[in-house]
Amino acid sequence: MIYLYIEKHQIKILYLKKAVFGQFSAGYFTKEYAQNLTEGDSIDYLASAIKEALMFAKVPQNDVDITLILPPENFSYTRFTIPSDITSTATESFIESKVKTQLGEDVNNLKYAYQIYQNDTKKIVNLYGLTGDDFEVYKKTFSLLDLKLKDIIPASISYFQLFDKTLRKTKEETIFYLSADKDKVAGYLFDSFGLLENTRFEKEYENLTLQESVKEIINQVPSNINRIMLGGMKSKNVRQDTFTKEVGVWTNMLFRIITGFYEEELKMVVATDEKPFPFLDYAECFGAFIFSQKNESFFKGLKESRTKRIRIRKVHIPWKSLGIFILSFVISFSLLYLFSKRKVSIPNIMNKPTLTPTAIPTNTPTPTPAIKKSQIKIKILNGSGKTGLAGDLKDKLIDAGYKDIVTGNAKSFDYKNTVIQFKSKKDEDLMKSLIEGDLKSYTSSYKTELTETDTSADVIIIAGKDIELEE
Repeated sequence: MIYLYIEKHQIKILYLKKAVFGQFSAGYFTKEYAQNLTEGDSIDYLASAIKEALMFAKVPQNDVDITLILPPENFSYTRFTIPSDITSTATESFIESKVKTQLGEDVNNLKYAYQIYQNDTKKIVNLYGLTGDDFEVYKKTFSLLDLKLKDIIPASISYFQLFDKTLRKTKEETIFYLSADKDKVAGYLFDSFGLLENTRFEKEYENLTLQESVKEIINQVPSNINRIMLGGMKSKNVRQDTFTKEVGVWTNMLFRIITGFYEEELKMVVATDEKPFPFLDYAECFGAFIFSQKNESFFKGLKESRTKRIRIRKVHIPWKSLGIFILSFVISFSLLYLFSKRKVSIPNIMNKPTLTPTAIPTNTPTPTPAIKKSQIKIKILNGSGKTGLAGDLKDKLIDAGYKDIVTGNAKSFDYKNTVIQFKSKKDEDLMKSLIEGDLKSYTSSYKTELTETDTSADVIIIAGKDIELEE
């Protein structure tokens, strides 16, 4: 799998090759270029840059499928609400009409794709369009290198994928995603339903600190910002509490979000140079990898028209088996006919003694399955905002005999009461008494519930403000 990110003066590539135990061996490369890579007459230059990236990422010649990732500003973008009473079959026609009215483009000359986000009250469509001319530039470039364009993913979908799990869909808020890189900080505006607009905001550091640069870039934004998602290579060592105080907007660190919510995906990616995979530097590619693992292709039918074709499968008729069945049926029917013509004496079974069934005891105790603390996989999420709470609670539970515990941040820090989540009723029956017994020393106002969260953990503990740990 090849994930290729291209913007005006930069290329990033992440190459993933299937290894053992469900892991991927990763090769990656990034480079800045002085010349604009995306100008109309730069196909040869772009092809040369891609070839260099493929070589340094150690991509074999037989791997040709490319997932192309482009900045949001490369697309014609719009978003709109779908009426609540519209049928699923009418959705495509409704969206096509929006393409004409809001993008002003000929549907036949536009490659477009969309993502639908929804909560209990509304559905929002995020629609991305790529003109046929722009599409042909990339298609010709890949053709020069004998590469196949498998999919196109907007970078905004990659970013949103990385922090979407921290959002509450019912809460209206404006989120500023910012990437703090070597020379500048740049990003886009989102809300709980995805990208708000495809405008890129950026600020070079010059002689400013990261905090000062972020404050200046915030002044460029016309709307109030409720939260900042801070990523990029310079964000890893930033202290969340002091940064939030200096900037004046609550800030979530992308590093903590990814390690908390995508720990399993990170374990899947093993760098070939035996160094930790620098996922903050490759957020566009890593987000696209996670998105493609859980979704079908985004830009469907890149080579064909948007008209749906119905493929009729050829049905193979097993003539030999059918013949045997017919012959067996004829023989059986003939035998039944012959027996019906003969007088058959039926033995008298009416006077045979009746057997009294022996009652089976119903009060046999069912053994209760036991589980050891060391076998339980626990994820502790900090939902209180108290620094280090998840780690401190982890230490307490390890002292109590649990072994397999990971920590992270909850989707928000406004949990007043602790929540204990079990993946199934069976897990709750097995583990509830153990977990409650070891938590009752630290809280008495928790609640339990079942969850369908996609995780390997048997139990998720969202630590609330009610947790009180002994010093």
